[in-house]
Amino acid sequence: LVNLKIIKSNVFKNYLSLKIYYIGLFLLPSAFVISSFLLLISVVIENFGKVNLFFKDKWNYPFIISCLIILFTSFIHSNNYASYKSINYDQINIWVGMFNWIPFFFLFWGFQPFLKTKYSREISSKLIIAGTIPVILSGFIQYFFKLYGPFKTFFGLLVWYQKPIYGVSGVTGLFSNENYTGCWLNIVVPFCIACFFATKNSTFKKGIISSIFLGSVSLILLTNSRSAIASLFITFGLFAISSGEVWVLLLLLIFLIIILLTLFLILNNHSLISNYEIIPEKFLQEFDPDSFSDRELRTEIWNISLNIIFKNPLIGIGPSVFPYIYTSIKDSFAGHPHNLFLELSLSYGLIVSVTIFTTIILLLYKSYLKLKFEKDNKINSIFDISWFISFVILLISQMVDIQYFDGRISILFWLLLSGLKVIGTKEI
Repeated sequence: LVNLKIIKSNVFKNYLSLKIYYIGLFLLPSAFVISSFLLLISVVIENFGKVNLFFKDKWNYPFIISCLIILFTSFIHSNNYASYKSINYDQINIWVGMFNWIPFFFLFWGFQPFLKTKYSREISSKLIIAGTIPVILSGFIQYFFKLYGPFKTFFGLLVWYQKPIYGVSGVTGLFSNENYTGCWLNIVVPFCIACFFATKNSTFKKGIISSIFLGSVSLILLTNSRSAIASLFITFGLFAISSGEVWVLLLLLIFLIIILLTLFLILNNHSLISNYEIIPEKFLQEFDPDSFSDRELRTEIWNISLNIIFKNPLIGIGPSVFPYIYTSIKDSFAGHPHNLFLELSLSYGLIVSVTIFTTIILLLYKSYLKLKFEKDNKINSIFDISWFISFVILLISQMVDIQYFDGRISILFWLLLSGLKVIGTKEI
């Protein structure tokens, strides 16, 4: 996948930070603690002595403002959380929530030197693909060989969860949750497509990338994650639109309609399930409302979240507090609001959430304009297009669920956004 001769060449010979970054990115899904340490070290080495450039970049201003507000609101919440009678001191730590955001504002800027050219973003894309191979292997081992974990090594620094599959749960692989697995694989699928079309005159290389692509798609289906499966269809649709091949999009829509009609017929005629095992029962249960009678509806969670936000619009209620307030209101449990914008608004107020998400939308828009210009001028940008689609898919998935709080996905979230910033703001 990656041309090792180039990496070993004189260009990279003394580029220590880049080598550390490559290793950290490759290990991200399979060895998170080691990977995050290496990525942080690479960013510090690369940007050491360049802090003045951080403050010169206007795109960092919204995140600096958000950082100050988060610190301010955290101080207020840490002194006022005791007013919530349903929360005990040992149940929550307001200050821990900051680490889901503030360090990543720095990483957003710190990753940019590693993504400053099309070629560097291509290498990063291929390393993400290569690093996903252990995820695919762990998923198939879990599903077909019933090999369950968790498996730990390096004094607990490397953990593969391999949770037993039961009920409506699906394949998790080395992740702790099937939704995390599906989210990660959906990020990788666009890179696989780009890599396939960019690989020419090598059947062997096309075979490798096709295997990884098919393995990723298969595991997405085996996760039984509705958001992951929906994101997969959106990915194909976005690639069809970006490539200009309208017939591909038409075929996709026809295929989607056939699947939806089939599911509708099967769910309303249970004899089909008993007579023909065409579709795994666990997969069908994901679309059967009776399978989720004991869960809170997304719409209900969102409605209560909005009511809480409007009562505390400026500073929110503090991170991790929502589950306890929701339980006191509904006498049922919801771990989070299943929407990253609502989660940020609940934790730190609307000013922070609006500031961060407005900046993200602007970066998406600028990168879209740049990619459109390059397409109109017949400039090859297949990996940059896949970079854009991967982030869009990741952002959409955070609107119906929150996988962001898995460290691997949050790092990739800000890495992709960092790449989009470079794409959208750098001159051709």
